[in-house]
Amino acid sequence: MKGAIENGRCTMEIYNRHLEAWTSAAATVLDWDGRSDVYLLCRTDIIPYKRDTAPPDEPTNAYNRPS
Repeated sequence: MKGAIENGRCTMEIYNRHLEAWTSAAATVLDWDGRSDVYLLCRTDIIPYKRDTAPPDEPTNAYNRPS
């Protein structure tokens, strides 16, 4: 969420060691009817695209990247 707050949007790829699964997560800050900021979160299963990718050495979000 920090990237979304700073830039208005953020995308990251996350490897879950427990599930041995890759996920792409995106967050976007939206103005909701002028009242307050809301966060739109989207998660996508990217296991088929990461099948040949080794798990990251670092235990958390080693593949963070701004969008």
